[in-house]
Amino acid sequence: MSNHFFERRGQVAETTTWIFATVAVVIIVLVSVFVSSFLGSKNGINQKAIIADKSSDVFAENSLTSFLLTKGDSGNSIYKELQANGAFSNSNGNLAKSILTSLYGTYYKDGVYVGIVDLSNKINFESNDYFGRSPVLTRKYQPGNVVALNGVNSYVYLEGTKFVHMILAGSYSR
Repeated sequence: MSNHFFERRGQVAETTTWIFATVAVVIIVLVSVFVSSFLGSKNGINQKAIIADKSSDVFAENSLTSFLLTKGDSGNSIYKELQANGAFSNSNGNLAKSILTSLYGTYYKDGVYVGIVDLSNKINFESNDYFGRSPVLTRKYQPGNVVALNGVNSYVYLEGTKFVHMILAGSYSR
């Protein structure tokens, strides 16, 4: 009878250890989520600011978000600089071009474009000194009448009716 008692205590101790380990992992995950959310909101970007199209490239959108969180010449994030100026400066425009075209220019053959778009204008085809004129995304009709954009189209809200607009045109190909 005494051996049975000690076996049961061992099982309880092992179960308790696993429960505490699981709770510790959950707490660590929650803390990391809250810290990253706080740091993102501190730099001026919240989750509601990112608008992605159904045909999206998660890595490209994360690259754009990372670029916007990079510190610019003023010491603030590039996102804050774009909010204040409403346009790219020479340094952050060239940085955007070098990062995004080197990462995605070979995969999206019809062009890579990032610019500031004012959606209150009827025409959204903008141009800038760094990416030129924005490429046009064509719609291709697939079987079953599903419409898909031929590329990636995403926006990040700045203020009012202004957005940072990223277009990766053409079908993704390796």
